Amino acid sequence: MYTRVAKRGIKNEERLLIVTTQKKGNEHSPGAVSYGLVGSEKNIVTIHSNVLGWGAIPIKGRENIEMLKDALILICKIGNVS
Repeated sequence: MYTRVAKRGIKNEERLLIVTTQKKGNEHSPGAVSYGLVGSEKNIVTIHSNVLGWGAIPIKGRENIEMLKDALILICKIGNVS
């Protein structure tokens, strides 16, 4: 797994971007999971599909990120993924 932290944006709205991919890449790479802090827009996670053409899903807000975490934990338990 490859993780990279980058600063993006313009001077007044610089954001910290954390990108995790299976292979070296960026936030637009297939299968990328990115977390960004943009001004007042905090707690946004974007999950990019590993299937070409399926796009990305933005998850906004702490409650929604927690719900995603709980769902993924359950999915991993059912699928025997540790």
